[in-house]
Amino acid sequence: MVGIVDRLYMMGITPMVAVWSTTELGEASDSKYLITIKIDIGQKISEAVLGELPAGWQYHWHTVTPDRSEIHMIAYVEHWYNLGFGESVESRIGELIKGFEEFLDSRDCEAVKALLLLMEV
Repeated sequence: MVGIVDRLYMMGITPMVAVWSTTELGEASDSKYLITIKIDIGQKISEAVLGELPAGWQYHWHTVTPDRSEIHMIAYVEHWYNLGFGESVESRIGELIKGFEEFLDSRDCEAVKALLLLMEV
C-alpha cells in the first residue's frame, strides 16, 4: 500500500488512509474470501483526473448521515475463491496492489497536478 500512497502523493492527491482487509466467508474449508482495498483520499476529485480506473476499482463519493461527514474513496472489493492452484489470498492482494500501482504509473504526474490545480479555481 505504501507504493500506492507514494504515487498518489506525488500526483498531488494526499491519501488519508490506505488499508486492505480480508474476511473469510463460510466454512474454513470453502476458502472463500471478501477482499477489500480502500484508499481514503480526503476530498472529492473529478473522475477525469485519474480517468477510468482498472477493472474492479471504483470511486466512492458519499455523504454519511447523521453527522453529514463525507467519504472520498477509491476502493476495490472482490469475492475471491481459493481454488487450490497455488495462489494464496496474500498473493492475490499483492497482485491487486501491484496492478493499481502500474495503473498509477501510467498516469502523468504533472498533468494530474495541473488538473487538480485548475479544478480548485
